[in-house]
Amino acid sequence: MAMLASRGCVVLLKTLCGHCQKSFGSAGRVQVCRRISTSRPCYRVRDKDEMHKKTKKELVVRSEAVFDEAARKAKNKITFRKAVGTYLQREGAYRRGHIEFIYAALKRMKEFGVEKDLDVYKQILDILPPFVTVPKSMWQVEFQHFPKQQQCAIDIMQQMEDNGVIPDNAFGDMILCRFGKDGHASRKYRRIMYWLPKFKNLNPYPIPSSLPDDDPVQMAVIALKRMAVDWENKITVHKTAEDEEMPLEDTFIAYAQSPKQQELLASHPVDKPVYVEGGNPVWVKSYLQTYFVLISDPDPNRFVDKEEDEGSEHLNLDFSYQREQRMRS
Repeated sequence: MAMLASRGCVVLLKTLCGHCQKSFGSAGRVQVCRRISTSRPCYRVRDKDEMHKKTKKELVVRSEAVFDEAARKAKNKITFRKAVGTYLQREGAYRRGHIEFIYAALKRMKEFGVEKDLDVYKQILDILPPFVTVPKSMWQVEFQHFPKQQQCAIDIMQQMEDNGVIPDNAFGDMILCRFGKDGHASRKYRRIMYWLPKFKNLNPYPIPSSLPDDDPVQMAVIALKRMAVDWENKITVHKTAEDEEMPLEDTFIAYAQSPKQQELLASHPVDKPVYVEGGNPVWVKSYLQTYFVLISDPDPNRFVDKEEDEGSEHLNLDFSYQREQRMRS
């Protein structure tokens, strides 16, 4: 909207500088200051995108500050939940910047050690306001009504899926109250509830839910039990602190070996070398382990079945006729 001033100067109502824009009269006129003495307009263009980015950055910084303050006390489940409660108490019913706060919470969950806690995910999802973002028509469903809120809920469930956290019925009721039964977030919840319980019980050699990550010996034993699945395998651990009187370093070696492998190693010729192949990586959930394999050159005369070898001498396998027929066709 523009109005023509007394000297032919075009003045924009919403972009006047501080010196030019004085006040609005009762009749809707604009009083232009006397600094405008030429036909060149004196106004300042405001970049709305920069203002929006600045506001979003401020919200992210405020969200991170809540968790920084909680991390100074302790990094556990109690302080994390208190940080979320502090945000809800401060913002009240309006919950300004709740999307930025949820993403900041998801980012800091691993730091506080709550990335596999279902109750914490419920508390984070509870930040989204209920009954406001429910689509009311098929068009709103397909065009993703309230896209930021729905994508935020989908990202919450995606992080739960990455950490192996299976939601329960109460979590599904929270999704239903916020996005309805046909929303994109509700579809994500139904897919998780269909596939994750199947994958959870699919592994015949399951890993314990809680791992002794502070004990490397037990982590090595768990990895060997999954790799060497033979029931006759025996896992042995040698520690330098126990086997030597004055060890140079405190380390250990854990290995798995079956009785058949012990016999082969005992009968192995002394003049033939044995190689240590590795290190090879193996993952136990999110923990990396390194293993080595003891191998030697194969002996062609050791595993030959004489009866099978004698029977193969009488076989006359000639495939030349079939090869010629294929080439002609």
